[in-house]
Amino acid sequence: MSKKVWIAGTSVAAVLIAIVAGVLWLRSGPSNVVRFAPPVGDTQQYRIGLRVGLAPGESVFDRSVVLHSVVRYRVADRRDGQTTVHVEPRYMVGQSGHRTLFDSTRAEADETIVAAMRDGFDVTIGENGDTEFKPSNKQAWDRLVEDGGVSRLEQLQQQLNAPGVMSALPAQVGASTTTGGFQTLPRIKLTVTEVRPDSIVVAIDRAADAQPVRVPIAPGSDEAITMTLDALKGRMRIDRSTGWIRSLALVADQTGEKDGKRIPLHLDLSMQALDDNPAAGDRNNSMSRFEYIAMQAGDEDDDRPGYRLKLPESKDDIPADAKDQKITNPKQLFASKGAMFKVDARDHELLLRAPYDLKKNQAAGHLALADLTLTDANGKTLELPMVMDEMRLGLAGDKIGTRVTLRPLGWGAADLSAIHGVKAVFTRRGLGPQTHTSIELADHPTELRRGDAVARAIPVEGKPHQWRVELANGQGQFFVDHSQAYEGLEVRASDARYGERLVPAEVGMIDRISQPLAERVQYSVKGEATRFPLAYIRYHDTLERLPVTFTDEERRYRDHSAPPPDLHHIFGLPDVPQKPIALDDVAPRDAALHRLRLRLPVGVGEACHLEAKAPGLNGHALVWQHRDSPRPQGGDDAPDETTATQDWELTTDDGERRYFYNTTVDTTLHCPGQPRWQRSDYQHGDTPWLVKIADATGQPVAPDTPAATFFRQFRFVDDRGTPLRPMRLDAQPGDHLGSWHDEAEKTTLADYLADDGTVRFWGRVAGVQTIRFSGEPIDKHWHTGFGDYE
Repeated sequence: MSKKVWIAGTSVAAVLIAIVAGVLWLRSGPSNVVRFAPPVGDTQQYRIGLRVGLAPGESVFDRSVVLHSVVRYRVADRRDGQTTVHVEPRYMVGQSGHRTLFDSTRAEADETIVAAMRDGFDVTIGENGDTEFKPSNKQAWDRLVEDGGVSRLEQLQQQLNAPGVMSALPAQVGASTTTGGFQTLPRIKLTVTEVRPDSIVVAIDRAADAQPVRVPIAPGSDEAITMTLDALKGRMRIDRSTGWIRSLALVADQTGEKDGKRIPLHLDLSMQALDDNPAAGDRNNSMSRFEYIAMQAGDEDDDRPGYRLKLPESKDDIPADAKDQKITNPKQLFASKGAMFKVDARDHELLLRAPYDLKKNQAAGHLALADLTLTDANGKTLELPMVMDEMRLGLAGDKIGTRVTLRPLGWGAADLSAIHGVKAVFTRRGLGPQTHTSIELADHPTELRRGDAVARAIPVEGKPHQWRVELANGQGQFFVDHSQAYEGLEVRASDARYGERLVPAEVGMIDRISQPLAERVQYSVKGEATRFPLAYIRYHDTLERLPVTFTDEERRYRDHSAPPPDLHHIFGLPDVPQKPIALDDVAPRDAALHRLRLRLPVGVGEACHLEAKAPGLNGHALVWQHRDSPRPQGGDDAPDETTATQDWELTTDDGERRYFYNTTVDTTLHCPGQPRWQRSDYQHGDTPWLVKIADATGQPVAPDTPAATFFRQFRFVDDRGTPLRPMRLDAQPGDHLGSWHDEAEKTTLADYLADDGTVRFWGRVAGVQTIRFSGEPIDKHWHTGFGDYE
């Protein structure tokens, strides 16, 4: 990793510290004026995301730097009109594209960087706005900047010397002030847009009189880069009683110029106050959410189509169950025995997975992680602070649920192996009833409002019958409606800019400062219709607390009777025919090519008896062996449109010879009756993933049966009719579950069959599909002769 790159990134991060330091001068006093004055010793920590890169369209390569950090601020001293704030970085990850520049959680993290950053910095702020920056470990910092090739300490100090918001700001809507900006941000305008009993919301914009600023390349140097603030949009929420920032979002466009060369830059900044438990939060303020916003911000393509939504095109396409259902017992949202945790030592992460206990079309609502408790092997609480990296919908075992990824704070690799127990409390904001509506598609902009949700349909200039539909959601939410038909419309989810400076994801990030549930959604719409269907719901005002206890995923692997830790299917198998199987046209072929192949309806080769009688070759018998159809392009475990047949080929029993000369073969296919695929429901009780194989198949099983043969003959399907993958007895956490085809060719039934005759599947078995026979036996015989080699 280049230390110079990291130091440059840290210098950019110093702008963030300056923003915090400057705005800290706000607080609420008796005169209803907001100014910063928390008591000495008061602390506040933040989850911070920062992206700096070339402006969209300036490069085909992603040269942006994304920094994630958790920083704690403590008021260390206040005297003689000066306030000293100690800044302690607790977590830092720097990324450029897919490359990690630095990760504070790794044991191999650069010791010089760790020493310079771990002890933090002191920032002293005077009444006139001057700031003095002092690293706690100056020796380590000097060593760091020397290794970087240039002295950056004074330059970083200059970043912090920029004046902040020194003047008082009344807690009154419309009150505004213009203040000197930060070193690379010229004068800015702050306007109070919302006043609540506990906080105010302040809009951040470029001041009308903002002038370019000169930023020295090196301390004391006459050489400088001229930085022009082209555009600025942001918002912050400030606590009235203390002056601490509660949340901040900012998007800035700047142009740097030197020697006639211009470099346009785009900056995204997100900052969220963390309270007692830094792991707390929801999807919207996780680090992965900021990464998504940063990715969208760097995309310059303004005409990309997006991905097409699968929506009903007519009334006949509307699903029968597409109707509103609400969760009747939200305390059962999480399946109490299904939640798991997994320690990932390689990526230094703790993964939580909690499955939902929902009926079809029910919604989980808006979830947030409110509390997290980690315990050791003795049940003692661990002092191991974590921060949320990601929270998203995903598989939790064999059900849909919530997945939360957490990373440890601190410098160097934390001992995550000490975690033996995990308890969490989630908050849930439920949903009200769903209603159905639509917005007009016209040759002029139209708008639909419901509560704080706004939908707009804006014609695309120069493109008839095309619109962009914007949904600005809050506590009320518009979304596409699967219970209405989108006849004559092609609808695509799109993040195109349509000439705007900010992409929808950036606008949503700013909106969430005022409304944490805010979301910006955009669709590209094309067609002859006059209305665009929408559904509407509103989140409840109240929050429910849902405690969840997680079990160790490793225990789920060890305990054969426990639910599977994940869901896996067998894809690529031919579809089974629904009618009785006809064998009239079955016959070997390709004898003229000195080989013999037989195409049989799927499953017949395993269920019936297929035999070859012929003289052996070099001690090897001739046998019929199953041959897989050509694999689909994404691997044989990808869904595939396949025919209901399977190919068999005559080979020596070692599979080496498949061309034959000067010999004869007699082939017999014997079926006990007319074959037909049938499905029987599996009565599973409380363990639908655990199948007593002899009972389910109705016949004794031989453990040495090749797995490929057995699971082609018997398909153990879920409630959607998709074959489930069996789970090996020796499966371990962290195993790479590769292609089922490759695994099945190397294993036998014994690799899955427990001593009690059960096989555990990667999912809940609802039925068993196999061939059954009825009527008179069917016998077919063929005699084939092979001539000389020509």
